Order: sequence, then structure tokens, then C-alpha cells
Amino acid sequence: MRDLPRNAADYARWRVRVLRRAVGAEFADMNRGIATVLRGGVLLSVGVLLAGLAIAAIEGGGFPSRVLEPDQLLGPLARFRPQALLSLGALILVLTPVVRVALSFVGFLKERDGTYVAITAIVLVNLAAAFLIGIL
Repeated sequence: MRDLPRNAADYARWRVRVLRRAVGAEFADMNRGIATVLRGGVLLSVGVLLAGLAIAAIEGGGFPSRVLEPDQLLGPLARFRPQALLSLGALILVLTPVVRVALSFVGFLKERDGTYVAITAIVLVNLAAAFLIGIL
């Protein structure tokens, strides 16, 4: 009878260690995914911006002085216009943190962490509202 509580306590300690490792691995996976999104967004943005700058320099007509609105990008992008590439690069750079917040929201939903889901949802709604207000 004396071994039962001791074994149960050992089992409980072992179980807590296993759960800590699992939760740590989930956080590490989520953080790795977020880091990849941030790195990828910045690299993609820089690549698009450099392409726009290179085309503008090759054409020799000077650098664009204004930014295109998102709804005006499609036609000029199809023709590789520097103004469109520079505008797209800036847009990608601005949207990268928004995607990061959205991924955090999904991660917290999967973990069923209500507090962080609520906080991240508020941040995401604020970002989306600011973006939509800026477009209108």
C-alpha cells in the first residue's frame, strides 16, 4: 500500500514533464512558423522593392513619386512597371505583421487559450479596420 502513493506521485511528475515538453514543442512550432512568415514577408518585400528599383534605374525615367492604391496594382504589375512593384513591395511589408497576428490567432485557437484568443482578435480587428479605413 505504501508504494501506491509514491508510484502515483512519480507517475504524476512524469506526466507533467511530458505535458511540459509537448506544450513547449507546440509553442516552438508556432514561433518557428511565425518567424518564417516574418522572415519570408520581409525577404519577399525586399525582393519586389529591389526589382522595382532596378527596373526604374534601367529605364532611366527617374523613380516613381507616388504610391499606387491596391486596387490599381494589377495592370501595371502585369507590365512590370516600377511604380507598381515598389507599391506592392511596400504593401507586402505592411501586411507581413498582419499575417503574423492572424497566425497567432489561429495558434491560440488551436491551443484553446481564451485570453490570448480574445487579445489577438482585438488586435486583428483593429489592424483590419485601420487597413480598410486607409483604403477607403
